Amino acid sequence: MGSLTEDEIEIYSEEILGLHRQGIEAHLVKDVDFLVKHVSEDFMSVNNGRISYHTVEELSSFTGYLSNTEFSSYRDLSEPVIGFYDDGSIAWSAVRVKAKGRMKKGDTSRELVFTCAWITLYMRENGRWVRFIKASSFE
Repeated sequence: MGSLTEDEIEIYSEEILGLHRQGIEAHLVKDVDFLVKHVSEDFMSVNNGRISYHTVEELSSFTGYLSNTEFSSYRDLSEPVIGFYDDGSIAWSAVRVKAKGRMKKGDTSRELVFTCAWITLYMRENGRWVRFIKASSFE
């Protein structure tokens, strides 16, 4: 496989940006299915000083978090930065978001406010992008 053309870079950039924006919307509307649909079978997460691997089934447990959280805002603080490996087999995005809302736990709820930045690595799998590594950090 050779280097990406400018047209391919534009198309792939829109695809990655679209996945990111749909991910934000999925948080707002509690769509766990979308969040796990574009994940590789051996997804790796890096955060809180730990490296962990998750199956799609394990990531589906995200349902509890989303069903107990009502976001009033979840938005980019800056335009996502997107890049590609020369042959287009791997892409990455670096994003920074701010979220606000309320999280319920039992009969109580608390305010949820956070700023988070993360880098996601994507690979082409059967003609579509899937996330295979995400490294995040909270402010």
